[in-house]
Amino acid sequence: MSDETLTMLGKVGAAAADVMIADDYTSKFAPDELGLQNKAIVTLRSLVRNELGSWIAKTKAVLLGLGEAQGRAASVSQYVAYQVIGVLVLHGHFDAARLLLRAVCPSLLDPPAVNALDPMTALHKYVPAQEMRWTYVADGPQHDQSFTATTVDARGRQAQGVAASKKKARSAAAESFLDMYEPQWRDSSAEGSVHRPNPSTYRSADREHDEAVADLETMFELPSASRPWLAQALTHSSYAYEHKAEVEAARQRDNALLANHGSFVFNFLAAEARARAVLGRTLSPEDDEARIVTPTNADCRALGQALFLRTGYLLGRGETSGAAAESVENPAQAVAAVAWRTHGSRMLLRRPEVLDHWLGALDNAQDPHTQLQALCSAYSVHIEEQYSETGAHHERSFWCTLILHQGNRTLRWRGADGGSNKTRAKLLASQELLDVLDASLSAEELQWSASEREVLRFLLTAQMRVMSELKARTRTKAAARGDLGVALLTTGDIDSFVAWTREVEQLVGPVPEHAREGIASFYRAALRDARKGTGSALVRAERPADGDSSAIATTFAATAVRRAMSRPETGTLRDVIARWWQEQARATPVRLNDELMDEEPNLLPVQLGAVREVLNWCGEAAASIDGRIDVEFDARDGKTHLLVAMPGVDVAATCSALSDVLTRTLPFVDCMPDEDRLLVRLTDIPGTEDLCSLTQLGLEEYLWV
Repeated sequence: MSDETLTMLGKVGAAAADVMIADDYTSKFAPDELGLQNKAIVTLRSLVRNELGSWIAKTKAVLLGLGEAQGRAASVSQYVAYQVIGVLVLHGHFDAARLLLRAVCPSLLDPPAVNALDPMTALHKYVPAQEMRWTYVADGPQHDQSFTATTVDARGRQAQGVAASKKKARSAAAESFLDMYEPQWRDSSAEGSVHRPNPSTYRSADREHDEAVADLETMFELPSASRPWLAQALTHSSYAYEHKAEVEAARQRDNALLANHGSFVFNFLAAEARARAVLGRTLSPEDDEARIVTPTNADCRALGQALFLRTGYLLGRGETSGAAAESVENPAQAVAAVAWRTHGSRMLLRRPEVLDHWLGALDNAQDPHTQLQALCSAYSVHIEEQYSETGAHHERSFWCTLILHQGNRTLRWRGADGGSNKTRAKLLASQELLDVLDASLSAEELQWSASEREVLRFLLTAQMRVMSELKARTRTKAAARGDLGVALLTTGDIDSFVAWTREVEQLVGPVPEHAREGIASFYRAALRDARKGTGSALVRAERPADGDSSAIATTFAATAVRRAMSRPETGTLRDVIARWWQEQARATPVRLNDELMDEEPNLLPVQLGAVREVLNWCGEAAASIDGRIDVEFDARDGKTHLLVAMPGVDVAATCSALSDVLTRTLPFVDCMPDEDRLLVRLTDIPGTEDLCSLTQLGLEEYLWV
């Protein structure tokens, strides 16, 4: 198990603990202010983290290095505790993890009081700021100073506070003053956190709001008791302000508190979905795979739009056409909180398709500049940034020029206007460079500007020059990015690969002799990983079946593909079909239609092995219902077509597993099942004499299984 795996487990555990803390707090309290709820949850999080760390430390079960063992290593114990929770959650034991958290964290059972107002704000509530006088005294050496803050009001009342900074000392003095002279200030937390009666639906809400509530209730499989909470999820603060009487009559409020709870729900669901997807493939993920990010406002807004929340969102009159009308991230988070409060961990297994798709599509990628830095670092390219600006100070615009160096070669690229933000200008310039490189791999014929051609020439030459020097781990990352057109090879899009490599050679010239083996080994490793690696369709299909018929069929399909690879056929296509027919005719009526004419197609032995396995698979399916099998084959335009029909057999269901694994694993084999027949398309082995050097290197590795 790698460090990246442990990091993912820790992040899942931390996100799970956060949502459990939010669950317990919101089940006990309903504060008036969003700030109070958020502050209370953050305070509880800190207490729980320390309590988890103490629990792990007491078990003495953590094996520490000498350096950590001699120190306090509190953060290590805390993170191990999160990893334990992460393991429980990913094994389907969320509720057990919740019980564990409550058992070892007394703060959850008796949350401390959290004041809605910080001491300085509260002090000015009781004593006007102009009546307070402050003095500060510093003590100790420069590197380890402490500060004493003293405050005196107009009546002569005074208090002191000591801390490591002026700000904290001032806050401590304010808190001490209030405790001595205005002790009632702490009562605001109790008043703001009472648990209020459950809300009801609005009596006079518009039809679109009611329909949206009903749709969400159905989509998330919620009981009718959830309708008032869904109504609250769709209530903007402007509506609550303008319709105060109606909102109070329904014991309602705006969606701020629900959205705050929902943000923790989204963070956890996103972390769990990401970790489950990655760790389901490998326990040694790459850095990029192991990255877990929290959903952004833009992500939540996209989900809100996919749920069509805008139509039922209750807004004040001034907001119906403004930014709030399109900002549906809060209602999306609030709806998630309502669903989570009803279903809890069931949402890990059963949730609406739109939510499931959204979680799978979340972008865990790095920002464009970080991606560009990773690309350039792999190929020994150094990046510099230069900024230029125009306009007056209050309306400046920034541009970023990226300067790339490799040896004596230099590329300059001036990005688009980044507005008033330097960082945005840098990200825009980086994204433009990445877009040029990505667009070159598209199937479309693009017209490149002179500067874009220079970008391609510089970056592709850099890749070709240094590829042979890359370490194995760096090559794996390069393959994941699709460097040197490798993604076209691993997906079997050979026509596009040939076209792309031809254009590359026109830009940068033939592959240098010293770079050929490095590029060939790069293609070889990427193809091997795509076909037989831990995340490949073949290896996933070989995982033990759980008794489900489709899973068993998938395992059998993997075995058939392995046979095609390890026992390739000899002879011609007619020979393979004839041998199969001699065996199959004993069990099933067979009708053959040979339209090959006189010319035999030029096929690989592994392609012929695929034909044998397809025919055997289909023959068994036809025999199982005492049916017949019709086989028709022809060749035209460099492609051989084998059409297998089995009347009475659901070919799509019967052959989908085999078709998928064959297509993803073997070169120049495409299987396409439909309801009553299976089409197998085999591409002839292309000649490599007239192809450019980069094309030859890629095709030679593609043909080798």
